[in-house]
Amino acid sequence: LWVNILSRDETFIKEVSQKMGLQDVPLKNILSSKERPKLDVFEQFFHLFIVSVESKNFDEIKRIPIDILAGKNFVVTVSEGDVDY
Repeated sequence: LWVNILSRDETFIKEVSQKMGLQDVPLKNILSSKERPKLDVFEQFFHLFIVSVESKNFDEIKRIPIDILAGKNFVVTVSEGDVDY
């Protein structure tokens, strides 16, 4: 199962987490996209935070923070809006 959340909305992320039965979801880290890339290990899942980049015609580099929760048989991605790749 892959759930792609396109907004860092606290209420919605909590709702998805509860419906999936996930505990100890690091909401504070997910809501703050100013983190450095890192990997945290939890009992039910791994939390990976990465910063991807996007550039059109190499004019300007756009920072794209992405949170990934990956566990047995599921992945949840959180970003601000749709990512083009």
